[in-house]
Amino acid sequence: MSDQVASQENRNFEIFCEQFANLVKAESYPTMTAQERAEKLDSLLIERIPVSSNAYQAWAAIRNAAPSQRSSLYESATISVGIKDWNCPAVEERSSQVGSN
Repeated sequence: MSDQVASQENRNFEIFCEQFANLVKAESYPTMTAQERAEKLDSLLIERIPVSSNAYQAWAAIRNAAPSQRSSLYESATISVGIKDWNCPAVEERSSQVGSN
């Protein structure tokens, strides 16, 4: 993977984290179901990162995973594309609350 591609992948995961954090901070967050949160996050991501990106593809798959496994799966996804030190507190704390099941 070229440095430019790696940099873009890193940026896409950062955008994912930013949008996840924005969702968690939303006034409506506490009243939304996990599915509604997932749909809202999906709409935010589609506007900001390519659906072909590793960050979006990871989201698309992991949103369907068991809630207790999502955080570690996001971390594994970043490692798989060469991002060793990705840190997203919103995902770590709330990923079990955003998804399709």
